[in-house]
Amino acid sequence: MRILSIKWFPFVFFLLEVIPFTNINAQLKKYQIIDSKSRNGIPYAYIKIIGNNIIEKSDQDGCFSLPSIKDDSIQISHIAYKTIRISYAKIKNKKFIEMEELPIEMNPIIISAKNANSIVNQAIDSSFRALYTPMYFNCYRRDRIVYRDTLVAEALAEIIFELKALFEPSHGGVIKNYLTNIKVYRNAIFKGRLIPEYNLSATFSPFNRFIIGVSKDKEKLEYFSKQEVNDSIFVININPISSYKPNKNFILKSGRFIINKTNWKIIRIDTNIKPELLKASREENFRRKRSKNYLYDYSFSLFFDDKGVPSKIYWNYKFSFLENDPEKIWENHTDFIIVNEKNKPIIDERLFSLKSDTSLVQMNSKFLSGFEEKFNSIFKIINIEKD
Repeated sequence: MRILSIKWFPFVFFLLEVIPFTNINAQLKKYQIIDSKSRNGIPYAYIKIIGNNIIEKSDQDGCFSLPSIKDDSIQISHIAYKTIRISYAKIKNKKFIEMEELPIEMNPIIISAKNANSIVNQAIDSSFRALYTPMYFNCYRRDRIVYRDTLVAEALAEIIFELKALFEPSHGGVIKNYLTNIKVYRNAIFKGRLIPEYNLSATFSPFNRFIIGVSKDKEKLEYFSKQEVNDSIFVININPISSYKPNKNFILKSGRFIINKTNWKIIRIDTNIKPELLKASREENFRRKRSKNYLYDYSFSLFFDDKGVPSKIYWNYKFSFLENDPEKIWENHTDFIIVNEKNKPIIDERLFSLKSDTSLVQMNSKFLSGFEEKFNSIFKIINIEKD
């Protein structure tokens, strides 16, 4: 809900509206809006005096103040609670006003970006502490490239990642990686044809890719909504406000964090780019220099185990190549299953070090016997959630 601020030109009219109330009773009466069951204060509810163009908002404790008025109806609304409409006479001698919560699937609570950031930062910090150096991951990765519903190429790979050093959570770490097995399939129809990729190298490893949404200087351009699913889980959605205009250096994402309140570790991160922003990103004045791809869809989900260590990734995007044509869509689908190794695995650096400037589907097959069966059994046991 958005309240338009009053501009300077109607300022005299605004004073005429306010003065009669302040003359009748300069003493403001304080109230608190509370949950009918928990008795906790309800923050950021909107209070409107019907017919008098007076709108107030409760603070973070659910408190607000009103002047003494006569024979007016009060409307109290909140996105997570049933709207109340009641006469002032019925509440004027009360201190508390109760509101009834909407069903759980309909009750995101709009909170400030600052408050949501503190929750997200606490979860990021807790999960970030679960990563240490050196740390080893055995990653089973499947890349699939599809063009207009035809499978162009597929790569099944087993990669060992060595986490060497950590920076801030949003910047990842220094990682060395080694390809131990890879099996690549290429469709003969596309033999000799350039297979485009969209920013996905063979060394891609977003193990501590915690930050989604905007940077701190863009924080004012978004809102956060918190949905409390039960006593142990937070879901925090991050979305751009409708007035956001993308520029040539930035495409705003929307998504959600799912956080375990018991240990403040992240359970899952889902992120995507909204269709209207993708549309804007395809316009020439917003496109990156030398970009040959036109993005139509982007989604990324990162799952964590109970210790806060990444365990699964699903990444998908769709784009047209060289021209903005929705009839010629390429799709990249990448699934990861990540196993945190307790001991340092045996690594042969001479044979299997990965190059950062290639994609798996452009590499040559090299695998041990039994690899494909092992790979398929792991993906069958540990399914990638895509809902």
